[in-house]
Amino acid sequence: MAADSLWCSPVTPADGAQAEELVALAGEILLRHGFEPAISLTMITERSLACVISIAYDRQIAGEDARASACHGNCSAAWLRPATLGYRA
Repeated sequence: MAADSLWCSPVTPADGAQAEELVALAGEILLRHGFEPAISLTMITERSLACVISIAYDRQIAGEDARASACHGNCSAAWLRPATLGYRA
């Protein structure tokens, strides 16, 4: 297996409703693209959470790079809203 991964890391307010919305949206996007949700939340300040969304795939399977890239693009586009920022590019 030639494992590889892509990840997104949006930052959102440390609010239960915001965190729940972010995890639900990330899970829905990953499942829609056929990936198992692998999502973590970390408090980075008393007011903000960093979410790491991992997209793990096998580069030796035909089409996996494109599928992972499309999933990553959808995740990245989903965080382009006022309540979220990117943690790292």
